Amino acid sequence: MQEQFRPRQASRSSLVFLGTLLRQSFETWTLESGWFLFYGFFMLMAGAALGQIPVAGLVLALAVEGPLAVGLVMATRRVALHERTGPEDLFAGFRGMALATSTGMLALSVAGLSLLGFVALIVPGLLAAAFFSVALPVMVLEGCGVLESLKRSARLVKPRLAPILLIMLGFGLLELLLALPTLRTLLNGAGGEPDTMQTLPFMLGMGLLGPLQGIVSTLLYMHLREDNGQTLAQG
Repeated sequence: MQEQFRPRQASRSSLVFLGTLLRQSFETWTLESGWFLFYGFFMLMAGAALGQIPVAGLVLALAVEGPLAVGLVMATRRVALHERTGPEDLFAGFRGMALATSTGMLALSVAGLSLLGFVALIVPGLLAAAFFSVALPVMVLEGCGVLESLKRSARLVKPRLAPILLIMLGFGLLELLLALPTLRTLLNGAGGEPDTMQTLPFMLGMGLLGPLQGIVSTLLYMHLREDNGQTLAQG
């Protein structure tokens, strides 16, 4: 009889884990909403500006997401410690060339692996995004290299893979919904470009979603560490 209840108990545990994570992420956002809002649009503008560079623009835009995301890790950790955040945390990823380079390489690695997975029938892409979802917090807070951060992230995520897959799927669907008006114009506009009113919802949405993803990733990392008997103070 006990065997019949285990799947239901596991499902309930996953839902509780997911609910707690999302609630804490929202609370973290609201505690420092001004800084997170400012930084979200800074991230968006920085990526858009780099994306305009010929040939290497896309690679640079993806790479800069690494050091930009460092700021979200540090700011979220600060809030979790019941302290105030600010520019010293948000721009921490650009304080040294070594950190900017290693986090940029990590961002490119995760993006490349996820893209390969999506090309190979979507599900492998979701799995890659889930398994490597806490690689950046691992690198920033534990000082690991690129390969070890990826391996450590996969080990941490494995016991909680189901709810983390739901999180990745949720963020992916949100990004798709935000991009729909722009995509519709590009597909049906006979070569025309979307106007400001069509791209504005996407820009506003991504400006909000970017910091939220960083907050969720960092808090997820903290929860997974606690599952392994480690605390935030040990990071």
